[in-house]
Amino acid sequence: MIHPIVHPKILTNLAKLIRALCEPPMITVYLMVIFYMTGLLTALDQITVVLALLVILPLASYLLADFIPQVRRRGPEGKRRIAFYVYPIGYIVAFLYALFFSVKVLTFKLLLTYLISAIFLVIFNKILHIRASGHTCGTVGPYLMASFSLGLGYGFWLGVAVVIVIWASLYLGRHTMQEIIWGAVCSILGFLIGFVLF
Repeated sequence: MIHPIVHPKILTNLAKLIRALCEPPMITVYLMVIFYMTGLLTALDQITVVLALLVILPLASYLLADFIPQVRRRGPEGKRRIAFYVYPIGYIVAFLYALFFSVKVLTFKLLLTYLISAIFLVIFNKILHIRASGHTCGTVGPYLMASFSLGLGYGFWLGVAVVIVIWASLYLGRHTMQEIIWGAVCSILGFLIGFVLF
């Protein structure tokens, strides 16, 4: 009998850790750090709004899910359902902030890209009934924005995040390759419309 090089339980725990560290809100934090450290976006008021609405609010929805018995019983799928409704609220409010206040072009494009990507996720998942991976969408978009704005070198680690998130999702059986591809499509469309063409 051939024994695996790495015990399956270790791989399972690693995959769960990767998905936790690469939740879309966490990837948004990494993107904002890159933009801030490179001097591309240093307006602290705008960074605060982005972090509050695109990071803290969605993460709070996961915590809230733990206190709702019906949601908790459904496990990851229950949390995914709660997050699916909370994320767009944060994206809409953030974009309204960008519309009504004077923000940098980069901030506007970033918030528009997130909103359009979320709209495509809703269209695919709720209207077309094609399951698209939110994890993939929330990772591919920031990778594209960082690489487009600063070059592939700055987007490298976000590119690594894309690869390991795909592996973790497949390994844990959370998504099929088709669902991952559709999630990437949502993100790519959001990026092209909101960040490149606008």
